[in-house]
Amino acid sequence: QMPGIGMTLDALSEASFIWVIGGDIRRDQPLLNHRIRQARQAGATTLLLHGIDPDANFTWDEQHLLSPAYWDAWLASLGVELFKSSSSEMPKNVDCKLALFDDAIKRFVKHCKNASSGVILLGQACIHHPHFDSIFKRLHWIAKLTGLQIAQVTDGANSAGLWLAGVTPEHGPGREPL
Repeated sequence: QMPGIGMTLDALSEASFIWVIGGDIRRDQPLLNHRIRQARQAGATTLLLHGIDPDANFTWDEQHLLSPAYWDAWLASLGVELFKSSSSEMPKNVDCKLALFDDAIKRFVKHCKNASSGVILLGQACIHHPHFDSIFKRLHWIAKLTGLQIAQVTDGANSAGLWLAGVTPEHGPGREPL
């Protein structure tokens, strides 16, 4: 899949809900930060899940700082809480025994339920997490339950261009398989 956020920057600045997971957006992608700030100033709900407190030039509606070692279980717990109020089926890959229930989950669930449209932006700490596969499955389930879109923040400005040019480990020039 081509790296990128999958939406225009204008659409991001007009989003009503933006949840950043593991992203130091102001440092890693200043242009995205500017658009998130515009959306926040226009009234968008902004959430952050991260292991550090990244520098931001706007106020988050919710900011949950949690060791990345617990992100998978925390997101599973959030999904379970969202699931309880839906008519969806419980995915097989969700182990409820790992559930971590805290006040932050309840607040995040409330924001996710109230989101009419929006995006979950996966930052570098999330994308490069050792358990990204499991985290991504949980986020896909959360997105399905809420109608949110998942977007991955690229490693840098040239990531999408390099991908289009075929500069990936499994492809040669022109995206021809090796």
